[in-house]
Amino acid sequence: MDSDGNVSASGGFLIQSLPPSNEEIIDQLIRQIEGMGFITELLRRGQTPEMLLDAIFSGIPFDVLERRSLAFQCSCSQESVQRALISLGPAEVASLIEKEERVDVTCEFCRQGYVFSREELEQLLQEMG
Repeated sequence: MDSDGNVSASGGFLIQSLPPSNEEIIDQLIRQIEGMGFITELLRRGQTPEMLLDAIFSGIPFDVLERRSLAFQCSCSQESVQRALISLGPAEVASLIEKEERVDVTCEFCRQGYVFSREELEQLLQEMG
């Protein structure tokens, strides 16, 4: 985190050994990773993902299969929240209609809010059969 409370650098990696595994190579990878230091500090000093791979796999042949930009992007939508309401079942949706003027749902990942009016809930209940 920087002084403004924003994330200045963040990183990590996942390495998975597929059969048949070579224990010597796995041990070598573990030693090289342990000797690297903190990924965040390396990124702050300008290390690129390719440079980190070179350090992790030093002396071990590897191929980069894909490069892709990463971004936080939540896949929530009005429709996905509606499907979540449907999954509650007709009795629970009917209970919400009876008790609430509207239902406010907030995505736990991105904090986007979704509002369903009583009329929308009634229509949803009718569609549920």
